[in-house]
Amino acid sequence: MQRTNFGAAHAGIALHLALALAFILAGCSSASRQATHASPPTGRYISELLSLEVCLNPSGTYEINSQSFGPGTTERGNWTWDNEHREFSLVRTEGALQFAVRKLRVDRRDSTRLQWIPPSPRLPEVETYDGVIDYVGFRRQGEL
Repeated sequence: MQRTNFGAAHAGIALHLALALAFILAGCSSASRQATHASPPTGRYISELLSLEVCLNPSGTYEINSQSFGPGTTERGNWTWDNEHREFSLVRTEGALQFAVRKLRVDRRDSTRLQWIPPSPRLPEVETYDGVIDYVGFRRQGEL
């Protein structure tokens, strides 16, 4: 009759499982580090609703051209990237549009699309102003 050492067998299985789990967690940690340092999705974007073109340059500058209401208007400025919220913040340095385009967020459903997040009006009787059904979208047309 052969005696089997169940404790040693279970210890071997536990060691294999621990090594596999460590390997998986190391891969996840590496992928999450890569995701947190992802490059901003710069490029040329065209509005799906208004006659607006947004160029987000890799240098940290932007240009928005509008043909929406008569002759063309151009706005230029600088952008910063918030990797946590996956959005651009735009600060105008010259020109002016009829629109306050200050935040552009990557669409959670389509990473080739940016959503314009309009400034939220602060009303005394309302703490937060929610109710936008959809956002004006900008479809990516290419890299700069």
